[in-house]
Amino acid sequence: MEFWIQGTELVYCDGDSGCDVPNHEAVVRAHILKDIHDILSCLDNEKAAEIASLMEFYIDESIIDVVAVKCGLNDRLEFEWMDFIDQNTPYSRDVIDSAFHNDFQGTLDLRLWACENLGWVRVVGKNVESWGFNRRQMKRAAWALDEIQQEWSYPQDGLWYWEDRKTGRTIPLNISQIENYNLTGI
Repeated sequence: MEFWIQGTELVYCDGDSGCDVPNHEAVVRAHILKDIHDILSCLDNEKAAEIASLMEFYIDESIIDVVAVKCGLNDRLEFEWMDFIDQNTPYSRDVIDSAFHNDFQGTLDLRLWACENLGWVRVVGKNVESWGFNRRQMKRAAWALDEIQQEWSYPQDGLWYWEDRKTGRTIPLNISQIENYNLTGI
């Protein structure tokens, strides 16, 4: 079982469970592309309106076909649309490039980028990943992990192996320790 904990939201994203379920990277990609669309939709600019209009057709899907998005933009636009997005959104060129590539062809690992920049917590089986440890994030994650533990009946020993991707430190913790920001480990 795989999930994203996005603040107070728990998102199931185990792409191995079926073709209609996004994986972690697809969830991040969809978030970025929808945000780019929303930003461009608010600009009073003809190029922004063209890009947003073309993207709108694709972004309602839970798993966005980025190849179709790129082909649609490339086929219909007569300007460097990636440059325009780079200049008119807060996203770096690396993030834009990675969001518009399928799988791991971009320059960034979007999963790690989401942990670091969005504060999302990634859950893969009994492993939990975040960028750093902080009280607020762990308190919010505790309810989600407790829900996963009860609803999905795992992990059997009640331990979660929380990795700080910033430092590489992994600590085995139970729900109480996570909720109370007790990083002493078991």
